[in-house]
This record gives sequence, C-alpha cells and structure tokens, in this order.
Amino acid sequence: MQGGDRKNMERMEEVVPDTDYQALQQFISDSPWDAQDVMDETALRTSELIGDPKDACLIIDETSFTKKGKKSVGVARQYLGCQGKVDNGQVGVFTALCKDSHVALLHGRVYLPQEWAKDRARCCAAKIPVDERNFRTKDALALEQVRRARNLGLQFGWVLADAGYGKGPDFLFALEDMKERFLVDVHKDFIVYKADPRPHVPRKSLSKGRRPSLAKTSAASIEVQELVGKMPESSWKEITLRPSTQGKVIYSCLRIPVWIWDKGTHRVLPCHLVARQDSKTGAVKYSLSNASRKTTLTKLAKAQAQRYWIERSFQDSKAACGMKDYQVQGWIGWHHHMALVMMALLFMMEQRLEHHGPCPALTCLDIEMLLARMLPRKDLTVEDVLELVRRRIERRTAIYEKDRLTE
Repeated sequence: MQGGDRKNMERMEEVVPDTDYQALQQFISDSPWDAQDVMDETALRTSELIGDPKDACLIIDETSFTKKGKKSVGVARQYLGCQGKVDNGQVGVFTALCKDSHVALLHGRVYLPQEWAKDRARCCAAKIPVDERNFRTKDALALEQVRRARNLGLQFGWVLADAGYGKGPDFLFALEDMKERFLVDVHKDFIVYKADPRPHVPRKSLSKGRRPSLAKTSAASIEVQELVGKMPESSWKEITLRPSTQGKVIYSCLRIPVWIWDKGTHRVLPCHLVARQDSKTGAVKYSLSNASRKTTLTKLAKAQAQRYWIERSFQDSKAACGMKDYQVQGWIGWHHHMALVMMALLFMMEQRLEHHGPCPALTCLDIEMLLARMLPRKDLTVEDVLELVRRRIERRTAIYEKDRLTE
C-alpha cells in the first residue's frame, strides 16, 4: 500500500520501516511457503464473507502482463488482453468469487505455452515443478480451479466465463458433467439447434466397408447471431442490471431455448441462449446457460452481467495491490506474488463490507490512500535519499551486466 505507483520490492524497502531488499526478494522468489495453501485460505475466507449457494458466482477469466526477454515463466509472444494484441508477455488464468458488487480473486495459475512445455532446460531454470511442466490449455486450467473451489466447499451457484472459454461445446459439456450451473459467453458464430438434434449412428449401407461409429443429425444448425437476428422486436425486454456512478445500467435482453450438440456423439444439452444489446453501440453479447427452464430472463441477464466484476477486481489488483509490479522471473515467485495480491484484495473487500453502511462508495484506491499515509514510514534524510538512488543504480547496473554476459 505504501509503494506508490510502482509497488515492487525496491519501493517497499524505501518506505516501509525495518525492511530489507534481500529478505523481501528471498521471501517472494525462494521461500518454501506454499502459494496454493495461501490462495485456498483466502478463498475460504472470501466464501465465508460473500459465499451463497444460489446467487454467488464463480467467475473465470484471464489477465495478462507485458514482459520483455525470455526468462520470465510462461513469457512468449501471445495475445495479451492488456495490450489488445499479440505481444511478448505472460498470461494468468484466475477465478473470482462475486456476489452483487463484492468480489475477490480466489485462485490463479500462470499459463505455460507449448514452447515452454517442450523446453526442459527453460522449465528447470524457472524452477517449474516437474508435475506442472506438461502443456495444459486455458480451458483445462480453468476447470481445475472450478474443481478445487468445489472440493474446498466454497459456496456459489453459478460458473461464469467469457467467450474465450466458450469457443466450442467441450467446455460447456465439461461444466455440465461437473453438475455446475453455468452461463458462458460465446462468439456470434457459435452453432446451436432450435430443436433437439436427436443424433444417431447411421446404419451400414453397404456390405463392405467399416460400420459407422460417429453420430450424425439431420437437424439444421444455426449461428447464434443469425438466430437472434430473426427474433421480432417484441422479444426484447429492458432490464436494469445494476446501479452505477452514472445511473442505472439498463440493457435490452432476450432469451431463446436452444440445444447444443457434442458433434459425433449422442450428447445434446438444452440451453438458454441469452442475448444482451447495448442501446448506444448496438453491439450484442451472446451467452449460453444450462440453468433450469424455469429461470427468469431477469435472473439470467443479471448473472450474465456479473462478469463485469472480475474485470473490476483485476483493475483494483493492478492499481491498488501491485498485481502487475512484480520483479520475479520464476514459477515460485509469480505464484507467491499473486497469493499476496489476493490477500490484499480480500483485506480491501473486508473493509468495504465493514464500512458499507456509512461509506457505501468506499473504493480500494481510497483504502490504499489511507494506509499509505497513516502507516509508519521511514523518515528519510537527504543522505538517505542519495543512498537509495545509489543502490537503485547499482542494482540496475548488475542486472544489465548479467544480461550482457548471458547473451
């Protein structure tokens, strides 16, 4: 909280009494404490505060960090949401627990691109545990975190994810198999069926040749964009989704009963197709949910809108909790740092809940400002400041020299 705009270990050491840079570095990069245990404890405390078996949402999303060089764990040229383009950086897959406007991050794991999983020496240098070196898709990492949340006994009634995880039916069927009620965004060209496609394995038509094994359907498929575009204007309903600093957030929404099919199999799943239109831009967001057919459009639309809050949690984590300011390259350091960020974010949510009555508009940045000015700080003389600058330059010089020797 006291580190200013750049909340890294150097800035902390400069302002926090009785701190030492080397001790901080060792604590983050090499100390044997288990980041997963800390995340689990943070998740349990979060669930105690805002968990709800009906209305709380477990939200899946990823966030990215621009990084130079090749040594930082998982760094590669890949799509970075923080840049809106392919660039050099790291990506982490996270889950958050949300109820109403209260949200906190629970678990996170750095994504390892295939080029990392194939490079044993690189994995060793980054101190990646042996059982974590195999390639896993972001979908697989997300599903692992959902299972972990359930195994811990966290209380939530929905699993939400963006269209990056709703690229095809596999992820949706996986959540269905886990008996999770989901609402997952999908791309406009996602294929659905207006009626049960009733897949079947065709009979063998010739005496020779292999017997057919893959299920097929004669039902016509349709893209969600086309299906929604055919709906009459009367199908849309204006729904107030949440309050905001600029007034109520209102969208036009509709839902259509559809089926999705796991192509080649007999598996079909009835779903709600939920569409939400922005009245200003005309842009439409599409989602699929396996919620009960009795679920109201208002409940579906409000669940769809809850994904907004994980984006807010990333913003607060990066702005107030130093999420993007780490100075570590290895696997241990990255996950240690993220576990501490989650602890800080949980603390802020606790404060906002405690003071919600008299201060309903209290933000994470307000809490950061209060702590930065009220916690003890080092009293620096002119000589102290000059010494700090000298040590900054000395550290940078050592890094540059190390990089030069390894090139």
